[in-house]
Amino acid sequence: MDFGLLTKYWPMLLEGLGTTLSLCLIGWTGGLVFGVIIGGFAFTSRHIGNALNYCSFSLSSLPILIVMVWLHYPAQSLLGIVIDPFYTAAICITVYNALAVASLTEQTLREFPTRYIAVASNLGIPHSMQFTKIVFPILLRQLLPAILPQQVQVIHVTMFASLISVDELFRMGQRIIVREYDPVTLYSFLAIFYLALSLPLLLTARITKHRFTRELKEV
Repeated sequence: MDFGLLTKYWPMLLEGLGTTLSLCLIGWTGGLVFGVIIGGFAFTSRHIGNALNYCSFSLSSLPILIVMVWLHYPAQSLLGIVIDPFYTAAICITVYNALAVASLTEQTLREFPTRYIAVASNLGIPHSMQFTKIVFPILLRQLLPAILPQQVQVIHVTMFASLISVDELFRMGQRIIVREYDPVTLYSFLAIFYLALSLPLLLTARITKHRFTRELKEV
């Protein structure tokens, strides 16, 4: 790797890195907040649950890249509006993540081991304490191993934003490659970056799943 090349173009890479991280933070925050809320309502309401299943099934059949490009070009042309491609990408990523998290949340709620609540009720533990001390920690440990890999997908799909002219890290790297024709250095740098960002989330998901499964077997 030519570290001098990375140093030379560090301002461009830093700008792209900031854009990529911004897309990730928006997609993570919006997806998790709205996803958990929608998943909770879907669990309590059959109609919302059916709507969630329909939307998730429909969008899962469409590549996020196609949706992102369609929202950026044909949709805006038909509506006669111009939206910054960054916001188009952020909204698209957030919606996809929210629907995935909502489906995972609903499934986790339906698979919750109710025997813990029954035991707590028999012991006379107040309902408020049951939620904070029993229900919520168990739900969190069940949900994390499924949600974290989904957040890794958010990191990866930010690269698609480059195709609608968002200056994220991958697009900046390609610009530098065109100028310097050194794909080894730039693609190696990008691989290390995405690995450093994704691997901790995947390892946390694996450790959490292993620990929770072991504790359930011991109960």
